[in-house]
Amino acid sequence: MITLHDLLDNFCCIDPYTDYAIVNIETGEVLVDRVHDRTYTVDDVDDYAKSLPYARKQVRAWETKDGKMIFYILPPRKKKARR
Repeated sequence: MITLHDLLDNFCCIDPYTDYAIVNIETGEVLVDRVHDRTYTVDDVDDYAKSLPYARKQVRAWETKDGKMIFYILPPRKKKARR
């Protein structure tokens, strides 16, 4: 099982020039869309913080599209109703 933590800590965040997106595999909703700011006016730490809620999610699929890594994850689990 590969998690976003494995990929982001060992690949994307080491190389600040890597663009990536985290996408809900069921709906196609983009949860995080990181594009390297070539003018250096945006702090990369903020982009990394946006990915932290999804860090332990299992990556179901990934692809490279237009020079960007796209990671597909399942949505957060819904809480079970109490009886």
